[in-house]
Amino acid sequence: MNWILPAASFFVLWWVVLFTMLPWALRTEDDEKHATLGEMPGAPHRPRMLRALLLTTVISACLMAGYYVVTDFYGFSFEDIPRVVPEITDR
Repeated sequence: MNWILPAASFFVLWWVVLFTMLPWALRTEDDEKHATLGEMPGAPHRPRMLRALLLTTVISACLMAGYYVVTDFYGFSFEDIPRVVPEITDR
């Protein structure tokens, strides 16, 4: 397998996981009763971006490793998924 396809897949997966991880355990300024004048009440109180980036990388690496195991060791691919729509043939 070429290295470009897994790298591109990891890049896209990493961004999807990042945007699903950002709202988890988010405490806003309004939740903490710490909003000051001129600050949005929905702004994060402590964003903890480094923690989110590291957790995103770990989760993405685990998902890519799972994909690698399923496709390379077990030999499954998208062609193995059964078709829901029946094939139409001419009689």
